[in-house]
Amino acid sequence: MASVSKWNDICFWALGGGGGGPQTAFGIRCHPGNLQVGLAAGVGLDLPPGCTSWLQGNGIDTAGLTLLRDRGGGAGNGVGGGWEGGGADSSDFISAAAPPTIDTSYCPTPRAWQITEHDGRRTQVWRTPACPALYAMLRPPAVVLPPSYLTARAFHIGVHPERPDLILLGALRVSNPAALVSVEPFTHAQSPAGVGIAGVVIGGVV
Repeated sequence: MASVSKWNDICFWALGGGGGGPQTAFGIRCHPGNLQVGLAAGVGLDLPPGCTSWLQGNGIDTAGLTLLRDRGGGAGNGVGGGWEGGGADSSDFISAAAPPTIDTSYCPTPRAWQITEHDGRRTQVWRTPACPALYAMLRPPAVVLPPSYLTARAFHIGVHPERPDLILLGALRVSNPAALVSVEPFTHAQSPAGVGIAGVVIGGVV
């Protein structure tokens, strides 16, 4: 979710480069008000150029796409060890539009298969290892985005119901207290989240 320097309608945090973020962005672009939207997500150097050009051709700004430096073990970045922010330091993110440093290794683009069965059951199979770095790429921290992105009138972000990224939600609320912040659970909870977590999430959204 990222708005852009001259656009400030709606920002989307992508679930990878091709999940809930792009889908929601496409839907908003169908609005008769011609709302301007942007996308924030971690991608790798392996992202086909045609993906970004197709997004841009459909009126979606891609300045919020970022690379993440690989600090060891491919996608196995474990810096910090925390779930919020993926355990990666914000200094490890750079704009995907910037020329990459030749002697630096970057994490690959998050990829997954979605297997949908006849009864509606859906199974996700990660094609890149699930690890702190991957989760960091799904929701880049607000601090790595261009300041103009944080002036959007609305933000839409996917959250894990048991481990919501409270740091990111709080940063969005602080960046623009008047903005609408909506959350979309991208998976089911193994157990009830509880009033405590729900209250914190709601407090950061409304």
